[in-house]
Amino acid sequence: IETHNIAVGSEESEVEFSVDEEFSPNYSKDLNGKFKIKVEQKKIDTILVIRNQNIAIKIDVERSEMDVLRGSKELLEGNDCLIQLECENENQKEVLEFLSKIGYAKLNLKGDNDDLYFANFKIE
Repeated sequence: IETHNIAVGSEESEVEFSVDEEFSPNYSKDLNGKFKIKVEQKKIDTILVIRNQNIAIKIDVERSEMDVLRGSKELLEGNDCLIQLECENENQKEVLEFLSKIGYAKLNLKGDNDDLYFANFKIE
């Protein structure tokens, strides 16, 4: 396991996260919270240059799913991936369309709350 103390998204930049509670671990890009931090952001495709591997990915990014997926497109297309994605209802249609276009199918697995599962290979 390799860790990186950065945000991930569709472009290389500095982004602002915020939250309303001072000691909350749930900072988000799309909130206009009282407490703010600036964070370096990179694309996953820049951090992980991996090809022809079997990969399991967990994405839980507080409504920034599409931003992360767009910045991961090369990784997702170049590997056999199983994705567990927490995604609220209002974002699910766009996520489904994006992943379907690059060869992923939604799996009928039961997860917690808003978790969706996808794969670009056949699971038996």
